[in-house]
Amino acid sequence: MKIAFDGVRLAKRPMGVTNIGISIINTYARLCPQHTFYILTNGELHPEVRSKLQMRDNIILVNSPLPVFGSIGFLWSILKFHRLLKKIKPDVLIAPNFFVVTWFLPKNMKLVLYVHDLVYKQYRSTMQLITKLQMQLFFEASLRRANILWFNSAYTEQEFIHHYPDIAQKTLLFTGAGINPGFLQRIAQPAVRTNPFYKKTGGRKDYLLFVGTVEPRKNLAFLLKLFKTLERGKYQLVIAGDPGWGDMRKHIDEILAEKDYPLDAVHFIGYVTDDELIALYRDAAFFISTSLNEGLGLPQLEAMACGCPVIAPHNSAMIEVVQGAGVTVKGWDTGDWKNAIWNITTNRQHYINQGHLRVKNYQWDDIIARLDNYLDGPKGTLERISIPKHLIADIHSN
Repeated sequence: MKIAFDGVRLAKRPMGVTNIGISIINTYARLCPQHTFYILTNGELHPEVRSKLQMRDNIILVNSPLPVFGSIGFLWSILKFHRLLKKIKPDVLIAPNFFVVTWFLPKNMKLVLYVHDLVYKQYRSTMQLITKLQMQLFFEASLRRANILWFNSAYTEQEFIHHYPDIAQKTLLFTGAGINPGFLQRIAQPAVRTNPFYKKTGGRKDYLLFVGTVEPRKNLAFLLKLFKTLERGKYQLVIAGDPGWGDMRKHIDEILAEKDYPLDAVHFIGYVTDDELIALYRDAAFFISTSLNEGLGLPQLEAMACGCPVIAPHNSAMIEVVQGAGVTVKGWDTGDWKNAIWNITTNRQHYINQGHLRVKNYQWDDIIARLDNYLDGPKGTLERISIPKHLIADIHSN
């Protein structure tokens, strides 16, 4: 079987969506050497992507940029992508980036579209203008063209069914996501890693860790206000991730400028490598998220894999990822969040153990095996991940 992969994001520094794509390629090519995988890109792979991508004999990299404006992935997707597909004639196209430009796609080719979240429908105001425009033009068209819609969580699947019931009735739905196998391998290696926070401050200090892009949906304003109410001097707050977009940075600066705010205890350390991230997870008192909505919650899973207990809001996919393995908090009362911090601190080892158990449910090998079982010939219905009924009920109620 010939499987094409939309690699338009692989020329840029890998973030969450890109890392999911890398995981799919690496796992699928390793598990199924009988298939040939074509990665279609509009430029040279970013050095970090190249270091993570495990090139094998059954992977063919097709780097075919436009003669002008070659670095603009949006134009490449419109003008060049379908031509490459017609030349390769793949049986399947896996699109890991929410949408593809459906114009002129080969009709006899199966499209597997990966849907990471429904932020476009639920929190559109938090998105960048260019992203909103692209989603407006191509998202629904991609959903309707897809043969299989692949969701990263039961929550995302349920939200999709709610917003697009007509498409859900006539399209195969598949659910499953995992932690990057390369990330897990790095955790297992006895390497000496430098903690960028300790390097910055010159010594070990207890800290709370947030990982993610500094953008409106992450609700960092609440986290910063919560941190101000904690016992002065007990913890530092470390925020790792790209600066993001929107007016969130301005709002953050206003909070940090408040009278008596413990400004010297808050540290924005920006983008970090995987090894630095693992060190941050391992040394943190706990990982804390205050996001309004997550399609999956990959940092939460990564934290658990590194032995870092997790506190998260009781909403969206964080319910199925964190509940029972960490502490989830309903609502935004600071007293409830302080109780959660006391709980996670008092029962730290219990939540570390439960986190390790939860991670076992998010393995790419199992997910890819289920998907290939359907794609590689007519083998009946597409198996789907089993989500406990009580979690589905909880998802619907939030």
